[in-house]
Amino acid sequence: MKTTFITFYSDSPNTSYYETSYLKLKQTCDVLKIKLIGESIPFNKEYKNMCLFKPTFILNKMIELKQNVIWIDADTTLRNLPTDFEDEEHDLIGASHLTGIENIKASPLYFKYCSTIVEFLTSWKKICDYKIENNLHDLDHDILKRHIVPEYKNKLKYKILNNEYCNGYYIDNGVSKSKSKSNTLHEMKKQNFIIG
Repeated sequence: MKTTFITFYSDSPNTSYYETSYLKLKQTCDVLKIKLIGESIPFNKEYKNMCLFKPTFILNKMIELKQNVIWIDADTTLRNLPTDFEDEEHDLIGASHLTGIENIKASPLYFKYCSTIVEFLTSWKKICDYKIENNLHDLDHDILKRHIVPEYKNKLKYKILNNEYCNGYYIDNGVSKSKSKSNTLHEMKKQNFIIG
């Protein structure tokens, strides 16, 4: 694949889940001949803050590289080469267990380097930054589905891949069981968020 995969990893103190997961992902990418840029980012107090940093990282890395990128969570397991995530005709490519862009999964996500996607990522980043600055409990993926997708779905050329990309043939998404993540999800449930 010619598109570069990007990710970051950050672990709360005395844990190494994401670093260990990233090292496994890096090995798999090397075997599959996928270029992966991964960076270790200092942990910012809570799990939610690290999740909310995702659009900032993607936007900065895309602008730095000046090319299309594929975001992949550091704890994603790649099982086969996901070539359908590489497509110059679309601005955004994701996968879903269900149909429609409203059900897009958090990883992997293909972003075409174009003005519409820069605007899309900037909008996503602004909401996430606001949540961090005001210590509000939310996650990047939920903001993406609740706010950004509805605003941009008619402005983007997108493709949503079917369940075979989510059921373990191509990818398995990791599930962190960190205390910081549990605390974030608990706070979101108290605020009646729909988590997905």
